[in-house]
Amino acid sequence: MKACCLVLLTLSLAAAWTPPDGCGRPGIQPLLEAEDRIVEGADAVPGSWPWHAGLHFNPFFDSLYFCGAVLISDRLVLTAAHCVTFNTPHGTRVHLGSHTRETRDATEVVMPVEHMCMHLDKKKDIAIVKLAQKVNFTDFIQPACLPEADSELPDRTELYVTGWGNTIEGDPESMPDVLQQTKTLSVANSRCAEEYSVDNDDEICTSHDFGSTCNRDSGGPLVRKDDSGAWVLEGLVAAGPKLCRSWKDRAMRYTKLSHFVSWIDDYKKAEESGQDLSTFCQMAPDFDRDI
Repeated sequence: MKACCLVLLTLSLAAAWTPPDGCGRPGIQPLLEAEDRIVEGADAVPGSWPWHAGLHFNPFFDSLYFCGAVLISDRLVLTAAHCVTFNTPHGTRVHLGSHTRETRDATEVVMPVEHMCMHLDKKKDIAIVKLAQKVNFTDFIQPACLPEADSELPDRTELYVTGWGNTIEGDPESMPDVLQQTKTLSVANSRCAEEYSVDNDDEICTSHDFGSTCNRDSGGPLVRKDDSGAWVLEGLVAAGPKLCRSWKDRAMRYTKLSHFVSWIDDYKKAEESGQDLSTFCQMAPDFDRDI
């Protein structure tokens, strides 16, 4: 009986999911404090969240920042679909390795965009942005790990979210100069439906215990540090109360990445084989080139 149990335990451990190598391990470690927040702000350590990206209008439009995003490979970035619905690939630039929002850092790389693929279901707030060429990884530019497909977070899991969104609720001019971070805690689906009236299995809810995301944080990463020390991308900033932290009776909401891992894999396979992406994506039209 003991031998049987040992075999089962060994098989269980062998089958445990771990992120692949080469993702989610920043060379510069973040400072994880309990009281940091995006609203009213605490600065992130430069380079400590190397997958965080910014979407900007291209330099023709003065390179204005408009949404967050997250690097998942040397060619692919994820963001919220609502960030790119009315933008074009030609009119968008992805800023990687950036810490200062509107000033070009020495570590920063600006990448043109080949195309933008939004989920066909408009209720699913996720989009894939393909870079026009591969980006070289550095200490300041690294991909986050994707989660295990269809995995679920236990209630009150510790998570971190980063962004350049507003730091004072209701003040559109309060965008910070440098990247901000906050800790937040997950709210299980059943509790989110009961306490916040959010019943959407494709979303993650989190509470306002330590801080809040706010306007222009959309598309940015929600990450969890797993037992191996790798940072796993669990969500993308999707929705929340318009007045940010003051509306504590409304959950912060994120697109749940574990429910879209298969969709991302299907997109990659279609890309590699030259298939028509319209079976997976609503492609953002590139009006700047097509007319």
